[in-house]
Amino acid sequence: MDPDLDIPRGVFIVGLMLPVAVGTATLGWWATVAFGFLAGVLLARRRRVFLPAMLAGAFAWGFLLVVAAFGMGEGARLANAAGAVMGINGLLFIALTVVFAGLTTGCAAVAGRLLRWR
Repeated sequence: MDPDLDIPRGVFIVGLMLPVAVGTATLGWWATVAFGFLAGVLLARRRRVFLPAMLAGAFAWGFLLVVAAFGMGEGARLANAAGAVMGINGLLFIALTVVFAGLTTGCAAVAGRLLRWR
């Protein structure tokens, strides 16, 4: 349980992961920023918002990448092609994609918390 807010961290992570995943699938990558910011605004009393929001964004995009890899079969070929363009391995490209989603969601949540707190 979070001492500042009476919701378990797991509920926070899953509760943010679902809208980030659905929002990314329907609206695009910037849904990570929008929902992270919204979570920060709504949970401004929560002292530690970055790590749970970062995990939610990373898990959401990881889930979407797994669904894309098994659903269409084009995920691995796309990752290898994009990785080759950037001069890195395809698996490293996927890892960087997940890290990007986590960082954007976490940073947006902190920004929302700070703007709401004042």
